[in-house]
Amino acid sequence: MAPCATSFVTPSPTRNFGSTERRRGGPKGVHPGAGSRYSRSRRPGPYLMYKHLPGQAHPRPEHKAWDGTILPVDDPWWQTHFPPNGWFCHCWVESLSDDDLERYGYEVSYQAPASRLVPHIVGDRTVMVPEGIDPGFAYRPGEQPVRAEE
Repeated sequence: MAPCATSFVTPSPTRNFGSTERRRGGPKGVHPGAGSRYSRSRRPGPYLMYKHLPGQAHPRPEHKAWDGTILPVDDPWWQTHFPPNGWFCHCWVESLSDDDLERYGYEVSYQAPASRLVPHIVGDRTVMVPEGIDPGFAYRPGEQPVRAEE
């Protein structure tokens, strides 16, 4: 019996299949509710700290510069700089309370790091995204992407 036109073959799992699928699906699409999880859990004084994975072979200078930045969870900077911020970006955020700030001696940066828009050619058009962020990554997971200027 011939297979019907709508059938498909599931590729057999290989050693790299899972990681390939996660990369192909786009890191921000894997857990679309991750960003909104932080804004829903509004404990007294919630903050997010940007973390960069040390020891990377090809670190992005901007991501290293943002490492340790602590801002309120509702700061507008997080709308475009919530990790991951590009393909193979290994950055993440940590949620901090007022108690955490006191316990670890952290201080809140009440001013977000400077950010400028830079042009990137995508197909036949030019899009403007914050420096250090790949096109298509300048939004917070679980929220509508900010419309890039064209």
